[in-house]
Amino acid sequence: MGLFNKKKQIQSVTLDHKKNQIQPVTLDPILVSAMFAELDMDFINITDEVKNDREKYISVLREYTQDRESRTRLWAWRKLRALSVYPEEAQAKEVLGFVAEVGTNGGIDYLAAYADSSARYYNFSGAAVIYEGGVSPQVDSEIQKLIELAKYPVSIIGLWEGARLAPPPQGFIRLNFLTPSGLLLGQGPMDAIQNDPLGRDVLNQTVVLLQLLTTLH
Repeated sequence: MGLFNKKKQIQSVTLDHKKNQIQPVTLDPILVSAMFAELDMDFINITDEVKNDREKYISVLREYTQDRESRTRLWAWRKLRALSVYPEEAQAKEVLGFVAEVGTNGGIDYLAAYADSSARYYNFSGAAVIYEGGVSPQVDSEIQKLIELAKYPVSIIGLWEGARLAPPPQGFIRLNFLTPSGLLLGQGPMDAIQNDPLGRDVLNQTVVLLQLLTTLH
């Protein structure tokens, strides 16, 4: 089990409230990139003609920054930043997503939560929970608590300017905050984060959310 999953091992399933189906999930590096909104969205089809017209392209991307889905908004802002278009100060550090990476003796555990009340948990073993929001008011509430708590460290720390780091080593945790301006993060040994005023409340709420997600089935 991972460091966050001490009480209950979970099944490798996806919860889909729209289809009411249970589907197998296999952990894949692509899923990690998807958590960080680094992948192009399959459902977004922007023509080359638009992409080659800077103003049109920017206009279309700005529309996607207002999308209901947080990862779509993050994707659009990543594209805009690549065009040297940046968010206004008022929304620059809006917390649209959060990803915790935990180094265990078996691999990496991931817990992701988004402002649209969706969440993902991937255990290093390949077990996973995919939560799309709207299924459980309690889960939705705990996700929103986590996003709210993330606002405090985000208001203080600076942007991470480099490429996303390799996963943390065993015994370390990394807290990633996803905003229109880009990635902010903090990391360290688990016990150090638990005692850090910037990280402890976020970490504690991460554990609360994880334990709740693992009870969904």
